[in-house]
Amino acid sequence: VYDDYHKWSAASFAKDHLLPSCAHGEAAAPAFKQSFYDAATNFINDLDVDAFAGALDTAQKAQATPAS
Repeated sequence: VYDDYHKWSAASFAKDHLLPSCAHGEAAAPAFKQSFYDAATNFINDLDVDAFAGALDTAQKAQATPAS
């Protein structure tokens, strides 16, 4: 026997669209995810905002470019 909240949650889950997750490998390619982790690690060590932004930009452009 489910209470009203659980019934509402189940109904909501059944009709809502799920969003992909980077953590679960659905929203970004593994190479981008690794580039992001590398950039974040470097940022933690050097606090260079420009380098961090540049690394993310490079990773995004690499993901958007089809492999040849």
